Amino acid sequence: MRIEDLRIGNYVDVVLKEKNTTIRCEVIRIDHEAISSDFKDIEDNSVFTVDTKEKWALVKEVATTEIELKNLEFTYDPELYLDMFSIKGAWFKFKAIVGEHDGIYKLFIESRDALHEYIGIPVPSIHLLQNAVADNYGYRLIRRSSKQML
Repeated sequence: MRIEDLRIGNYVDVVLKEKNTTIRCEVIRIDHEAISSDFKDIEDNSVFTVDTKEKWALVKEVATTEIELKNLEFTYDPELYLDMFSIKGAWFKFKAIVGEHDGIYKLFIESRDALHEYIGIPVPSIHLLQNAVADNYGYRLIRRSSKQML
């Protein structure tokens, strides 16, 4: 994982070497100059710093999946149809529409040039989806309680 791809509020997984387990974390501080970031474990709220190449190698993307979309409170609509991509059935939250196209999830942004014409932005991981929604719609995607996490 590269620090340049992260923003405050992004969700990532961190592998704990001593326990050989993975925890879900939220980015709470970023220092690009020091290549350092603080992460909060969303289960127990503990905070730790990642500031070496070895530690950065343990920070992993969270793949965009149906479960993760549910955790971000997207709703699935089987009737939602994006004809230019031949997609029937997609996830939505407010104006954001996410669907699977060519084997990867994409955020579909309505084109400024034509009504009902969409541009598909690949969002194979949750932090990229969070960033794309913030950039295009101006709101943050926040996870449901960790108790509902699967």
